[in-house]
Amino acid sequence: MLLKIPLYITAGILLTGVAVVVMWLPQRVPDWAEQRGTLQILVANMDFAALLAHPVSWVRGQDYLKALRSIISYPFVSKDLNSPSMKVSRTELDGVGVQVFRPQPAPDLAPAIIFMHGGGWTIIPADMYANTCHRMAAEYNVVVISIDYRQAPEHPYPAPFEDCLKVVVHVLKNAQTLGLDPDRIAVAGDSAGGNLAAAVALRLSQKDMARLPPLQFQVLIYPVLQMVDLNTPSYTNFSSSGGPLTKHLMTKMWLAYMGYPELRQHLDEFKANRHSAAVLKDGRYASYLSVENLPAWAPRVPGFQPVRPDPGNETLAAQVRSRILDPYFAPLMAEDVSNVPPAYFVMANIDILRDEGLLYAERLRRAGVETEVDFYPGMSHGFFVVNPALVFDRCLQALGKLGTFVKENL
Repeated sequence: MLLKIPLYITAGILLTGVAVVVMWLPQRVPDWAEQRGTLQILVANMDFAALLAHPVSWVRGQDYLKALRSIISYPFVSKDLNSPSMKVSRTELDGVGVQVFRPQPAPDLAPAIIFMHGGGWTIIPADMYANTCHRMAAEYNVVVISIDYRQAPEHPYPAPFEDCLKVVVHVLKNAQTLGLDPDRIAVAGDSAGGNLAAAVALRLSQKDMARLPPLQFQVLIYPVLQMVDLNTPSYTNFSSSGGPLTKHLMTKMWLAYMGYPELRQHLDEFKANRHSAAVLKDGRYASYLSVENLPAWAPRVPGFQPVRPDPGNETLAAQVRSRILDPYFAPLMAEDVSNVPPAYFVMANIDILRDEGLLYAERLRRAGVETEVDFYPGMSHGFFVVNPALVFDRCLQALGKLGTFVKENL
């Protein structure tokens, strides 16, 4: 990966990176976090990869997020997960690559969960979720279909959303041919994958999709749901001290997914909400983001004050308004959520995305949608991933609780 860089420069980069990460790490993880040491290792790995991506992108002459993806993927080796109890295969559904995990022996018409992976639509490949999908398929005795959707910045919105929608529609239309029960299909996703799962569930709830069998439920694991307000209490509280996902990185990934590369020079204005001040004044959209609409039990940030709704950058706001209010780009902005399938949320407290996930869960509940929230006060964004080298105890607990829900509802 670094062969084009002279050895002394490579060594300097590595030593500098280690020094920076070691000095910065204590400030990045709250003292009260559960399994703090494990979280520190996760954060250190992410911080170091993010730091290393700068010289790698410069040497290769490529986009920063593409360089970060290559670094994160570099140590990952895809293993053959086939066994007498699990058949794992790769194929395409309506032109989109998928990996299928089918327990053995499976019923002729098996239930299925269609999974959309996280990574900000940009930096993590689907293969890094193979262990998670394998475990879900084995423990829940369901077929898991993991979508290898196209990623930004090469393929910005709506490409990832369209790929996921294509696969889900194809499965619903051809379930029996695929050995699946069309009446026992659900979608799931974490982080950016939660965004895609929520967007697909929302799209399938529209009248023109009524001819398809309905989804049984949607599983949203700390989902990304809006780009209007990047200064919610959780964004503000955990901007750079909480876990592997910082406000700076999330904003970069949002801009890559948005597909307007010329706007990346306005990164700081987006982080300061200068792209959406007028939208934040709107009664409807402001209510979607009001902390007063959080569930009564949700954590509060004492003394929190919303960002002052000044005029912002009106030119920038005009360029992005239609995109940030597009419900398939940002599901929290949907006007009507009353027809979406039942929802099961897995949420972490130490997470910039905490508030938008809880606001969406509460909106669904108030709209009459069956909604369940599994909340982890001491956990950070990214804890729900089965990594053989780094597994949180709460991940296993959350997998078990989700399994109970799946067995009762699919």
